Amino acid sequence: MKSLTFKEFMDGKYVDDDDYAIYIVKNNADVLYVGISRDNIYNRWFTAEHSHIVRTANGTAIRGNSAIGQAIVENLPKSLEWTVILLTEAECIERLGDRSPCKSEYDNNALTKLERYLISKLQPLFKRIQ
Repeated sequence: MKSLTFKEFMDGKYVDDDDYAIYIVKNNADVLYVGISRDNIYNRWFTAEHSHIVRTANGTAIRGNSAIGQAIVENLPKSLEWTVILLTEAECIERLGDRSPCKSEYDNNALTKLERYLISKLQPLFKRIQ
């Protein structure tokens, strides 16, 4: 598990580990968002086709491209201090213990099951189970 400020995350101030698959965004005790990425979480946030935040062509500004992305941009600079928690599937399963919806990261649907479970338990402000 890795916990860092949103600014540290945005600036890439952590080991870029493709094993991180689950991310939780918090403002103090308030859970704002729970998400997953099957590839790279940083790319999911900033460079993927449907990223949460898009940088302008000249790189001097950003805009929100999702509800959580918009919340971050609208709450700058305070949102730079929000917390981003990065977890691997295995870490999440271990931390949840008997409550985990799957017992192994090798479950074909582990990531989706973990995301749905965390959303139902943490009730993030910007993401609900549909």
